[in-house]
Amino acid sequence: MFRAALMEWTDIDEAAGALALALGLFDASTSPRQTKHVLWTSNLLGDGLQDMLDVLLRLGALERHPDQPQYRWNPGFAWNAISALPGRSSRGGAV
Repeated sequence: MFRAALMEWTDIDEAAGALALALGLFDASTSPRQTKHVLWTSNLLGDGLQDMLDVLLRLGALERHPDQPQYRWNPGFAWNAISALPGRSSRGGAV
C-alpha cells in the first residue's frame, strides 16, 4: 500500500499521509481535510511521520527529489541487503 502510493514523486505531506494510513494511524475514511493540520504543522504526530520518512530515506527505501520537497519509492531497494548491515547493538549502543 505505502510502496504503491509512492511509485511517482509525491509531495512530503502526501507521503506522510500515506505512511500514516499504512501504519493504521489514519484510516481510509480519514479525509485530507481532517489531517491537513497534522501534516502541515509542527506537532508530535506530524514530526514523527517526517522522522520515519527520513529513516526510510537513509535506509534507501525512499528517494528524495533533488529540486522539490518530494519522495518516491526506490525501485532498487532491497531489504535483505540492508538487513545484513550491523545495527545498534553491534556498535555498542542500546538495543
